[in-house]
Amino acid sequence: MLKFVAECVLVAVLSQIILAQKTVDDPRLWDSFDAPGCEYLLNRLDGVIGDAFQKPISKIFLVLRGGKNPIENYFYERYLRKGIAFRKLPTDRVVVIPTTGDKRLRLEFWISDSGRGRPNVRETPFELALPVSSRRVPFVRDTVEVVKFDGNWEYMVGDCAACCIETLDMNLLSKLLQANPDLNARIRVYTRRGSIWKRLAKLLRHDARSQHIDDTRARIVFGGRDKGIEQLASNLATVDVVLSRSR
Repeated sequence: MLKFVAECVLVAVLSQIILAQKTVDDPRLWDSFDAPGCEYLLNRLDGVIGDAFQKPISKIFLVLRGGKNPIENYFYERYLRKGIAFRKLPTDRVVVIPTTGDKRLRLEFWISDSGRGRPNVRETPFELALPVSSRRVPFVRDTVEVVKFDGNWEYMVGDCAACCIETLDMNLLSKLLQANPDLNARIRVYTRRGSIWKRLAKLLRHDARSQHIDDTRARIVFGGRDKGIEQLASNLATVDVVLSRSR
């Protein structure tokens, strides 16, 4: 009888120890930081993957605490999800959790070594409605390349794990215009060659229409020569997109 009681006490004590260890260490906060640049975020993402994947059952939780800028929130979430897809990582082991935050966007990288722990964070999809007080909102300024591929002209944006976080995204622009019906977009194109401007303008208009953006809500104009790309290839162009409220 005494042996049975002793065994029960031992099991209870061990269970409490395991539970306490799990509470403290699983999941564990690997790193946290404010909205970083491309290279730093890429470095941290590679680091947490390399650390966690040393164990076959571990999981990674990428918590994105949104700031007050809905556009920035979306770009960072898109970057994380594309980074996972680019590396062909299993989405059941690398999980992105968008949630509400404070004024500034902040990221937290968590690791569950057991694969069972999860950060105490409630997933909350980001909203794209912009503050009514915002009359002029910069959307993105990106450098694109106009190329001929399999006989068809296309424009290429940075769409890889190491590319910049904020890139031209007609799908997001469409969602923003839908969420803010009083907003219109001005798409200004800067390039060295008139032929590139004409081709790119047609490509942008086609892309906008394919994302259900009405012509009246997205004005595409020539901005002139861009000194920033004077020394680069002549098929490059800078695309600057700004949102403004209808008067």
